[in-house]
Amino acid sequence: MTTNKFIVERTVVGDTNTALTQSSGIAYVDVTGLNWYGKAGEVYKFKASVVYDVNATGTGANFSVSGPASPTVLSYKSEFSTAAGTQAANYGNAYDLPAAAQTTGSAFATDNLATVEGVISPLTDGVITVRGILETVGSGTCTVQGASSVLTWSRIDWPTEA
Repeated sequence: MTTNKFIVERTVVGDTNTALTQSSGIAYVDVTGLNWYGKAGEVYKFKASVVYDVNATGTGANFSVSGPASPTVLSYKSEFSTAAGTQAANYGNAYDLPAAAQTTGSAFATDNLATVEGVISPLTDGVITVRGILETVGSGTCTVQGASSVLTWSRIDWPTEA
């Protein structure tokens, strides 16, 4: 029997741009390519770096995480810029928090950076994905730069040895 343990870390790069558009109501949208398949009862840590553009610096966006129903552990932090040199953060222990996007705008029209990092243990098997929300209905736009955004995740629990 061995007591050696190791962590395998995986990184995925978003494959295509994702438009966060809100034509009829404000709701979270999956960010294309920033996801992985989680197994029930396993504990994962994750960190996503999301690069995004908005139509105007007055347009705000938030990023969160979602996955299989009723995770047994979920704790995350989402950080984003609201003006040049200014940063804000949200904290969540349920999917798609906060329920509405921040309304203080974005630092730049292009190349904004948001990070979402935390820990999750799904109750059932399923896809865990980074999600985004736009603050306005109709006029604002936000595009996640797929090729510039990255998600790193790893399993951090250990199976019981016989």
